[in-house]
Amino acid sequence: GIGSAGKITYTFLLEEHSEALESDVILYMKPAQKSAISYVVRNPSIDEYFKDDGLRIVLCSYAMQASTPEWLGYTKLDGVPSGAAERFESRVGSIFFIGALPTG
Repeated sequence: GIGSAGKITYTFLLEEHSEALESDVILYMKPAQKSAISYVVRNPSIDEYFKDDGLRIVLCSYAMQASTPEWLGYTKLDGVPSGAAERFESRVGSIFFIGALPTG
C-alpha cells in the first residue's frame, strides 16, 4: 500500500562482529498511523486497551497472521509510537520491530 508514502522511515543495518553476512539484520521502522476505522467507530475500552497505535498494530498482527516476523515489536521515538519490520515486511504500519533478514 501507499499509506506511509511521504512519511519518515528508518532503516538500520545491525552487523555481527564476524564476517558472516547471514547473521546481519536489516531493520525497517516507520511511524504508526491511526486506524482508519477509528475515525468512524468510537470505543473507549478499545482505546484504553491499545495505549498507542504501535501497540495496536503489533497485537493485531499477531492475532491475524499465522506466522509473524521474529522481531515484531514497537517503540516510541520522541514520543511518537513507532514500529519496525524486516525490510520485506515493510507493508506493516508503525515503527514496530518486525524482523531480521540475512543480508547475504
